[in-house]
Amino acid sequence: SGFHQGVLQVCKACVISGVYTNTFGNVSRTTYNAYEMVAAGADVIFAAGGSAGTGAILNVASNTKALVIGVDQDEFYTTFQGGNGSFHEPSTHLLTSVLKDTGVGVVNSVKDGRDGIFTSGTRVIGVAKGAVKLAECHNSCHHISEKSKDAINRTIKRLIDSLITTNVNAESSQVLVPRISDYPEFQYQKLENGT
Repeated sequence: SGFHQGVLQVCKACVISGVYTNTFGNVSRTTYNAYEMVAAGADVIFAAGGSAGTGAILNVASNTKALVIGVDQDEFYTTFQGGNGSFHEPSTHLLTSVLKDTGVGVVNSVKDGRDGIFTSGTRVIGVAKGAVKLAECHNSCHHISEKSKDAINRTIKRLIDSLITTNVNAESSQVLVPRISDYPEFQYQKLENGT
């Protein structure tokens, strides 16, 4: 949902497609889905979902002209091996990775404990608290224009200022699932049991 909202902030005319594969380990399934999207005209693949998502972006970056976005860690250093050897060319397709810094939550909890104000429960921390950020573009910076960089920075500022919703309730941490009919530009397909 955050990816969807971010894309629409910078490109109202963009068509966003999505597939839920219900797997974190089936690389062949997610790669197949990503290849289908590329064949249908997708320019960028953002595949979350553990090793299944990682495998999909590596396969797409290695075998198509599409660009990819990693998730959770800087996949330039992990999945794309720092752009070394046979990973150099595919790494030029990795635009960025959306980084999840869980350490921010740990530090905040320890500080709250130290200050005697710790309470149990789920906390939502994101861009504004530094828990979510974008990795450097590394070998793919040539794909990102100054105009695009400015649009990305404006979008991040709007997220920090709560002017863009990610459909997560900050109080309850519940994902507020939008009705797909609210987003006619979003083509969504749910695949049950990873098939």
